[in-house]
Amino acid sequence: MTFFLILLFSFQSSAQKASNENKASPLKDPLRQSLEKIVKPPPTGSGSLGYNIPTPQILESAVSEGGAIEERNQGASSLVVPKIEMIVDSSGSMGQALGEDKTKMFFLKKMISRYFTDQWKEEALSSLRVYGAQKKGKCDDNHLAVGFGEKSLGKIESSVGKLEPLGMTPLFKSVQMASMDLKDYKGPKRIIVFTDGEDTCGGDPCKVAEELNKNPQLDLKIYVVAIGFKPEDKNFKKVSCLGDTKVAENEEDLFNALGDISSDINKDRINLRVISPDPTAVVHLSTVNTDGTSQYYRSFTASWGATVPPGNYQAIVELNPVYKFPKFLIPPGKVVTLKVGGDGRVRVHFLESILNVEVLDKNRKVISKFKSDQDQKIPAGRWTLRIYQEPFYEKIVKKFDVYPNGHHDYMVVGAGAIRVDSSSLRGVYVYDRKKNLIGNYLTQVPMAIPSLEYMIHVDKDCSFENVPVVDRQIKILECRSAQ
Repeated sequence: MTFFLILLFSFQSSAQKASNENKASPLKDPLRQSLEKIVKPPPTGSGSLGYNIPTPQILESAVSEGGAIEERNQGASSLVVPKIEMIVDSSGSMGQALGEDKTKMFFLKKMISRYFTDQWKEEALSSLRVYGAQKKGKCDDNHLAVGFGEKSLGKIESSVGKLEPLGMTPLFKSVQMASMDLKDYKGPKRIIVFTDGEDTCGGDPCKVAEELNKNPQLDLKIYVVAIGFKPEDKNFKKVSCLGDTKVAENEEDLFNALGDISSDINKDRINLRVISPDPTAVVHLSTVNTDGTSQYYRSFTASWGATVPPGNYQAIVELNPVYKFPKFLIPPGKVVTLKVGGDGRVRVHFLESILNVEVLDKNRKVISKFKSDQDQKIPAGRWTLRIYQEPFYEKIVKKFDVYPNGHHDYMVVGAGAIRVDSSSLRGVYVYDRKKNLIGNYLTQVPMAIPSLEYMIHVDKDCSFENVPVVDRQIKILECRSAQ
């Protein structure tokens, strides 16, 4: 409790000092700051800190069709500059896998690299606090790895590169120290916590949230990205109590979570936004001169957007193929949103157009139906594929990206087909290896089924045991017995 009294007194003293100086000193317009000092991109060629410099082939690609460019007025929040401290968990459990073959720390380092590259270009007030990275089994392993407004990309890159899963999880102490780092700032104060577990040093992070909720005048808000958690996990409440919490179960979730949090924190300070089928896609931005020539300016992550000076630009989104917007204007006081649009080609590979394919949106609404082994035009976006043939086969493919002018193939594995030929149309009964009936079908018609062994039965004169099904092959059984 002593800490919270000190923290509250510090915040109140800072607020009183700001009031005495000039009530609420107006913060400088970030767009005007950008105009006064154009932020230069990192040195070309290295591609350090998460972004590769675009090749001439990418920059000179043809303009794409089907997209949209929208603009709206900026709100008053565009004048407010928040101060942000990111807290990163580098405890031993961050060495566990997230997804198929990479660790939680691998994906987190990749994302942090990109984030701090963007923040450096934005001249933002952001810092990085890390715990568990230096000492094994020590609860005092907690330090500020990147200070606010760090100007050296090399130092940022070095600090992020040193993150390795090692120690304990002093989450409570880290949030305390981050709060102290922010206490003297006059504007909005924000903390973003990335963690995969509860405090292992005896602290209770929920107490921090309780005190902040009692003192809204502090203008300090905490966000949490719970890595690898399930909302039903018993320890989930021990971190979600800190503030707005998002669950990340893969790399895409991490990028989306930080994108959503950044949008909430910065609101209309981000005056260029990009809606892409792949939210992690890199966007390359070029300025357009009065003579029509263009010059590479900077890169950023699609879902995070960017703050740039008013002017004429071109943007290229690194999809496959790349997507290029025509020249567009960002007027003063406006937010511009670029929407990737157009159709891509989708083909599901199986056998003889046996399978049905449905393309579903995020609300499970069917936007297209077609047969396997045929090309189908689908609008650009992130969809779910339902590939099926009743009653034996169904495959759900989540997060299937379709890019404008792209060719997207999905190969069905783990399934083949059986066709029972008979002199007339008859019923077919299908049993698993334990002789359990799993369904019935008809002769003469190929049935898609998982690649296992089955017993196929029509009648006592037409029955087959241990019938193997091979991926993307049709097993033909001859059955000529009388009815």
